[in-house]
Amino acid sequence: MRTDVHTLTSGSIYALRVENTLLVRRLILKTNGNVQVISENPRYPTEELNAEDVRRMVQDDGFPARIIGRVIWRAGSLIP
Repeated sequence: MRTDVHTLTSGSIYALRVENTLLVRRLILKTNGNVQVISENPRYPTEELNAEDVRRMVQDDGFPARIIGRVIWRAGSLIP
């Protein structure tokens, strides 16, 4: 995992901390600056973050959410 995240790459997978919970989600950048937060597990719904919240997560060590790092490799198979 790369922990020096200063910009987001659309379609990449990131580790996020939301208060006391760790999440691993695919982030998709939208043209309006918002970001779709997509779980690889279909049981979890897609969410959307507004552009200001994303800026705080990336640039200001945002609270209550923060991007910890970008996932650069994973092993195993997805469970349907």
